[in-house]
Amino acid sequence: MEKLAIDTCVFFKLIDLNDIYEKNGQKYFDQYFKDLKIQYMAIEKEISNFWAENNELITKYFSANFNQNANFDNNFDIIGSKLNSRLALVNDKINMLQERINTGRIVYRDKNKNLQSVEMSKEAIEKSKELLKVSLEEQKILLDFNEEFKEVKNIFNGSNDRFKIIKMKYEAAYIFDQMIKGKLQLFVPSTSYDEILNHTYDPTKSPETNRIKRNFPREMIESLSKKVTLINTKDPEVQRFVQLLAEKYRTKGNYKGKEMAPDINSVGVYGDSLIMAECALAGIPFATQNEKDFIFNKGSKVKEADIAKGKSSTNEEKREHIRDVNNSFPELVSDVEPMSTAEFVSGDYHKVTRQSSLIKTTFQPANEKFKSTVNINLNETGIVL
Repeated sequence: MEKLAIDTCVFFKLIDLNDIYEKNGQKYFDQYFKDLKIQYMAIEKEISNFWAENNELITKYFSANFNQNANFDNNFDIIGSKLNSRLALVNDKINMLQERINTGRIVYRDKNKNLQSVEMSKEAIEKSKELLKVSLEEQKILLDFNEEFKEVKNIFNGSNDRFKIIKMKYEAAYIFDQMIKGKLQLFVPSTSYDEILNHTYDPTKSPETNRIKRNFPREMIESLSKKVTLINTKDPEVQRFVQLLAEKYRTKGNYKGKEMAPDINSVGVYGDSLIMAECALAGIPFATQNEKDFIFNKGSKVKEADIAKGKSSTNEEKREHIRDVNNSFPELVSDVEPMSTAEFVSGDYHKVTRQSSLIKTTFQPANEKFKSTVNINLNETGIVL
């Protein structure tokens, strides 16, 4: 059976899915999952078709290196920027040509930056008219494309995030489906579960406040908890190494890539880096939908030539940093890396090949809270970091 640990955000989505499953049964959930997949694939096809249908236009006006098979983030980023620049240039050219035709003069600045003007010949005016016609045609093409571009971009990443919301729901449903079919053992790290419990429904708050804060009824949290395995890292010695490892994930040092941010979660701890450390010590593959904090460095853009090759529009520098930290302590830490839920669904992710030789794990059977618990402890040889 495959193993997978998830962070708080994925757990939240699974709470809703589990509620659907518990209230309506397997058959209803199967249809719900099928419908989600159909919606996701339909929108993905709609966006893919847009790039394919406009491939020739994009190649002509924006980028000879355009790769319609690159991921959607790449294409929207680079074409959006180039589209605005191209429209600005065309509009400036139209205004200049119109002014020349209207006045019959060319205005320019000499080497001393003083304004000068010369009378245009009839031939030059006629040539300007021809250029104006071509520029107006290009302007219409670009404006028409821009309208369609904005519409498709809004589907992908607009105010309602239609595509991304359905995509993340589908990926979470895939994980839940694998779990209830017995193909996947699902784990939740201690730090995640502490934060999850901190999102228990508060009856002293309004329903709207609870909704905004993503607070769930306790019975919904407990219902899903009984289907997952807790990664228990509460042992004081283990917790010491969790804290040290998490700190290295947040520290640039001499490691490659980009360090994780010192983000404080709702419990008041460095949630993301602690979750990563717990999974790395336990040696259990870890998936997230919070890629910007675990995988990508949004501030570092890839060059257009790289985008044309299908590379991500944002460098995976945080994952690289985590990998480098883990490889610096091969006896203590496994080679677990953060993956997106999309990567898990596709199967395109780094498989764990190295476990810690200084950590021992013991399983406890089901109790009133969890399907089982895996306790992470140091082995008897001791560790010095």
